[in-house]
Amino acid sequence: MRIIMTPVGSSGDVNPFVTIGRALRARGHTVILIAPEPFAPVVTGAGLEFVSNWSAGDFDRMTRHPDLWHPVRGLRLILRAAAGQLRQNYALI
Repeated sequence: MRIIMTPVGSSGDVNPFVTIGRALRARGHTVILIAPEPFAPVVTGAGLEFVSNWSAGDFDRMTRHPDLWHPVRGLRLILRAAAGQLRQNYALI
């Protein structure tokens, strides 16, 4: 079976999916993980297939954005970014 995983966010979001993906791969499944480019080494190092949905530059700009950790503006920033990626993510899937 081919399984496509699409975590959104940072290491705290991607790493659990990598762990689950490794377990699925050990059971004989093909696992493809769609995530931002900086996570490619982690994903491929776990023996999973990797597809990038954000460039390293875009990910870096988001993680350095001054509003990211603001209690209200941070959530808005993340939701806008996620919504802006929906069509591309659907196409990748």
